[in-house]
This record gives sequence, C-alpha cells and structure tokens, in this order.
Amino acid sequence: MFYTADQQEVYGLNGVSILGSYTPQEFYEELSSNYQSSGQFDSLEAPEELYSWTYGDNVNCQVADLVGYQGSVLYCTKIVIVPQKNLVLTFCGQAYNHGQDPTVIQYMVNALCDSLAFEIGSQDYISGNTFLCGDGSQVCLQDDGNFRYYQSANDHENQYYEGVYEVYCGQAAMDKVASMAEYGLTMEELEQVLSANMNGYIPGGSSPADYLYSTGELEDTRLRYNVCLDTFYVVILNNQRLVYSPDDVREGGNSTLYLGFYLPELNMADLTNANAASYTQWTFQEKTS
Repeated sequence: MFYTADQQEVYGLNGVSILGSYTPQEFYEELSSNYQSSGQFDSLEAPEELYSWTYGDNVNCQVADLVGYQGSVLYCTKIVIVPQKNLVLTFCGQAYNHGQDPTVIQYMVNALCDSLAFEIGSQDYISGNTFLCGDGSQVCLQDDGNFRYYQSANDHENQYYEGVYEVYCGQAAMDKVASMAEYGLTMEELEQVLSANMNGYIPGGSSPADYLYSTGELEDTRLRYNVCLDTFYVVILNNQRLVYSPDDVREGGNSTLYLGFYLPELNMADLTNANAASYTQWTFQEKTS
C-alpha cells in the first residue's frame, strides 16, 4: 500500500483469494455480506450485481465497487473476480479528510487496477519443450509441431514414436475435449472437474473427496496447488511412425489424448492418458533442440 504526499489518502491491494468452487456472484455476495455484518463500516453501499470488465491481456473479470464509511474515514473498495485465473482481488482507497468525494478516490483505485497483469496461465508451458515422463520415457516436442516419444530417455535409437502433436490450453482445451465425442466427456463434466480442482489441486488428479474438502466436511492437510482454467491443458500426440530400430520403421499409428494441469511451481504437467485411462507426470527438462 502507499500514501499520497499529504498522508491523507492511502491506496493498495487489500486482499487476495482463490475463487474455488464459487461462482463469481456467490463469492461476491458472501464477501459483501461479511463486510456488512463484521462491523468494519458504519455504513456500506454495495451494488447487488457484478459488472464485466477487461484487464491485462484481455482477461475477462467480474467487478464491483463498494463505498463505506467508518467515522470520518472513507473506504472505496474494488472487488475484481477473475474466473479463468481462479483469483479474487480487492483493492482499496482510503481518505482520512472528512467530506472527500468518493468519485475522486474511486478514480484513483481504478487507475491502480488498470495496471493489472496476470502471470499465471499467460504462456504455453508445453509446446516446444522436452519432458521426462514418470515411467522413464521421454517426449520431445519440437517448435515445428513434430514430436518424438522415446521409450527410454537414455536410448534415442530404438523403440520410439514420431509424428505431429497438438497443444490446447484454457477454454480452447475444454472445447477441444468436449468436441471429441469418442471420449465421452461433456463440457458440463469438464467444468465440474475444473471447479473441484480449483479448491486446491493434488498432483495425481481429482477425486470425489475434493468436494468434501471444498465444503470443509473433510480435513485434509496435504499440500495443494492452485490451478485454473488457463493452466488446464490438452495434448494430442498423433503417432505416424513407430521406430523399432534405425532399420525397422513402421508407418501408421493411433492418436493419444492427454489432459490435465500444468503446475509451474513444479515445472510439471500432471496428466491423464485418456486412451489408456492411466496417469502420468511430464517433468520439464529443457527446450527441445
């Protein structure tokens, strides 16, 4: 937070939270109700509905502006809910001189929010990189869209697949999976899985117990990571050739769908192989040369 030169106003980031399984409106209503019942303000003006706004690199947000008074202090709070980032931010401007016009303080808070930029889910962490898989195999994704999948990271001569790959992230990943009728995954089911995982993700995938964790019915002290729509990935490996050895190359093959989350803190993609109904981790090694 920072003060103006005359020490009569202060501005800054007031709070940060995950959105979790809440809808934006549900979260806002609970937060607004907490403000009004906590005794923090003598009076509080809070709109009933959120409105849409865009920040950063065209990131869609849901926003509300609140005006409260405590004694002679004016509080102008801006709530910014970012569903695709699984994020809620509150910014506040406070004026200590009695009678300050709220629109002036709100203008400054808005100017502060206009500088928002989101780092999570802002880049493609998978395309063009080499990953070590949990079973000791290795996948090398080239910038030109080709790939090689080695049975062993230590043997690049024998037993590998090669072909072309596709990577989708965020809403594009959800849309892609939902369009692949052969896997039987609907958009509603994908959104339910995403919602449960947004309460806190454990590598290895979600389970029905995650719902109980989100409601507080289940005590769970395991380390969880923050994921969001923009860290959800789909990778499709379209196998074109199986190389048994340099002298034994067989044309053809199937396509394999992987879906899951990339965890930047672990430099790892936590994925499910939808063809084999198996789980794998791809740990980043290096940029594919």
